[in-house]
Amino acid sequence: MTEIKNKLTGVLGSLFGIFYIILSFSIKEPHGMTMDLLGSKTFPIVAGVIILLSSLLIFFHNKVEDGEEEFGRYEIKMILPFVLIIIIYIALLPLLGTIISTIFFMSLVMNRMNKGVWWKNIVISTSITIVFWLLFVILLKVPLPTGLLGVI
Repeated sequence: MTEIKNKLTGVLGSLFGIFYIILSFSIKEPHGMTMDLLGSKTFPIVAGVIILLSSLLIFFHNKVEDGEEEFGRYEIKMILPFVLIIIIYIALLPLLGTIISTIFFMSLVMNRMNKGVWWKNIVISTSITIVFWLLFVILLKVPLPTGLLGVI
């Protein structure tokens, strides 16, 4: 059964990797950027190639290790909320912009992982988001999505 799951995971991951690479080539260069080797497409293309290669390794991995644990319903129930949060984040990013959607995303993830005090999670996620925004937008001059409002 594990071999069938590996084949299915390898095929689905490879399709996703190829789709991701194709979408990466459609990224437009920011205004004023030159066509250097390291542009806005570089990281997404590298990430897509890593996804594709990892999926191919899973597909061709035939040996089942002794004591290898099965991935079952419990693990799916643990991972599924994070996958849904990521999908919501990706959908909200162009609408709400980087700051609002990232604060929302990080707060949800931190509340899911750390069932502690919710206000601490919001303060930490807001602080981290602002630091990264300052780093990219102010220091590195990399434009981030501003959303439909066009603010920050």
